[in-house]
Amino acid sequence: MRSLLRATRSADKVAQRGLRTVPDHIVRPQYAATGAVLPSPPYVVLQTEADIDELRKAGQVARKALEFACSLAEVRPRMP
Repeated sequence: MRSLLRATRSADKVAQRGLRTVPDHIVRPQYAATGAVLPSPPYVVLQTEADIDELRKAGQVARKALEFACSLAEVRPRMP
């Protein structure tokens, strides 16, 4: 229940500030204008061995970044 209240308060704050603008150099996804998300393609993209190696490297970098971020986080007691 608390997380729902927090999410509601957070959404209220965003609504009070209004919509934020996105810089022009960031490409807007297709659904940004209409809100309609297109269905996924009916096929599977097969990856090459080189692609799989790059995906593994990206996963390792993401894991290290997450571990670093967690090492910086502080644990605080919950407020009643």
